[in-house]
Amino acid sequence: MSNDEERLQVCFAEAIYTNVAEYPEELAFERGDVLRVLSKNPGIDGISEGWWLCVDRKGRKGVVPANRLQVMQRFADEDVAKGVNFVPF
Repeated sequence: MSNDEERLQVCFAEAIYTNVAEYPEELAFERGDVLRVLSKNPGIDGISEGWWLCVDRKGRKGVVPANRLQVMQRFADEDVAKGVNFVPF
């Protein structure tokens, strides 16, 4: 899968650990929170592999350590565009 294809996929992940943000671009969350993963390869300068770009239910966006999340469900970009089984937040 190319980086472009990876960036187009949306998935949801449940936090299996609490994350306290240590940097301004990092998203804080509690164990059990559900996040929408926008990209597993955010391509942000200074962000290393293993960090995902996510948004929470309140609309806050930031990078999170992937090892604190468990992927719940994955959608292809065309399914998201059609609204198929998509829970918006």
